[in-house]
Amino acid sequence: MATPEFNQFAYGGIVGYTFSKDSFYGQLSAGVAGESNKISGVRTNSFIPLVNLNTQYAFNQKNQISLSAMLNIRPVEASEKTPDIIQENELLYKTGNLHLKNVKVSKVTLDYTWLPNNKFSLSAFTGWSRDFNRIVPVFTPDGPDGLMIRTLENDGYYQNFYFGTSLTAKLLNRSLVLRATPQMWFEKVTGIYAYTNSYLSLSLNATYYLGKFYASAYYSPAFRELVSQSLTATSVKRKAHYQLKIGWSNGSWNFTAAAVNIFRRNWEAETSRLESKWFDQYTTEYSASSHQFVSLTASYTFGFGKKVRRGDEIQTM
Repeated sequence: MATPEFNQFAYGGIVGYTFSKDSFYGQLSAGVAGESNKISGVRTNSFIPLVNLNTQYAFNQKNQISLSAMLNIRPVEASEKTPDIIQENELLYKTGNLHLKNVKVSKVTLDYTWLPNNKFSLSAFTGWSRDFNRIVPVFTPDGPDGLMIRTLENDGYYQNFYFGTSLTAKLLNRSLVLRATPQMWFEKVTGIYAYTNSYLSLSLNATYYLGKFYASAYYSPAFRELVSQSLTATSVKRKAHYQLKIGWSNGSWNFTAAAVNIFRRNWEAETSRLESKWFDQYTTEYSASSHQFVSLTASYTFGFGKKVRRGDEIQTM
């Protein structure tokens, strides 16, 4: 099979402006990017606007708010536009679509931080994003010899909205540090893979310091999330993660021992699925870090003339 002819020309530019006065900071950047592709004698052109906004305002030393917004374009990859038919395996052929359009991506986030004293800190945050006119796989039994063939189309959008909070408490004369970050997600996909989903993601961490010793515990539960852009999956289920760690540090030397996922005896890290009218696909990803294991580490910090704050090497997660 002959290799399809392909050439590409790309261009772009961006300008930015930063403003800072008293307790306010703002940065705005805007630009354009574009490309021209020729595949198998057919030329396609893309024009991509780029906009980013970041602002921050401190009401006082204890209260701060920040806002960010982004408008971008995810361009179509050259491999997604090729008209050639390629055999993926014994059951499936695949081809691209010269008429695919770029995916528009927009995102807005809002964060508020409150620092009442040196024992407690609280941040509340929310955000929204949407991928317009997604590129999705379409499976039909119209391939060579009656086998399945996967083509690509622009169809529907992916959208998520979330809100959450992060709380940190330093108790017992700062010997005990507790952190909790719950976050609620609401997702929606339209088009041929229409689906709605909601889930709670959670991160819990506790660390106790006793002289040069410390002990920490971490936990994050399992959850299933929708996939904003993929040709092989519409949703992914991620496993829970937990660990116990103990350590010792004298400022230069650091020793740690950690027991990770200690009750799990399988190697599965995550599972994904794609379900359509004519074709379903289920994938399992395996990872050594998902299986139960114990790790031992030792490190020594050299200054090399640069001022280093001792103790920064300790990381609870």
